[in-house]
Amino acid sequence: MNPLSSSVRQPLSHAVLGTAPVIMNTCRMLLVSTPPPCLEVHRICSRCPLPSSATISVCVRSAITPEAVQAQIGAHRFDWIRLRWRCEVLRDEPAAREAALCLHHDGETLEDIAVRAGVAVRSEEPLLERVDPAIRAAAVSARPDDLLGPWPAADGFRLAVLLAKAQPAESDDEVRRRAEEEIARGLVAEAVKSVVWHERV
Repeated sequence: MNPLSSSVRQPLSHAVLGTAPVIMNTCRMLLVSTPPPCLEVHRICSRCPLPSSATISVCVRSAITPEAVQAQIGAHRFDWIRLRWRCEVLRDEPAAREAALCLHHDGETLEDIAVRAGVAVRSEEPLLERVDPAIRAAAVSARPDDLLGPWPAADGFRLAVLLAKAQPAESDDEVRRRAEEEIARGLVAEAVKSVVWHERV
């Protein structure tokens, strides 16, 4: 038995012996078939020919002036701060926090911790924009010999002792390269805005 079946019964639509004939009414119905909408594909093209790579290179080189480089350095004076620190990576957060206590309260050095933990001490000089966001604000306000961390990293939990900070300068090769990248990116963005697109008929 179907649990969802209804108890309502419809009268029979044909004559049954011993019963009165059933009168059936009929009416005409108009069925209109609407074809599905036709999808049209438009090719989009630019009225402006794409510049060659040589042309782009010439434009970028001409835009990279000392004034443009200095302008980019000024616009990224915090992101491109150069940090110098010594750091080590501990296997897990409890070990890293214990090491931080030893460094901060017991007067131990990174080398002392590294010997006991069996890890290496590294010297690094990242730009601030490359630093994990978790400690970026602390790095900006930190002074030499301040402890940073621990913070999670791909290879464990890191601790660092700041040695020095330097403002971004054109003489820093990485800073100059980043400034040139930003100049080139700006040129590409302006070029894209100037392209006029239309639908081909």
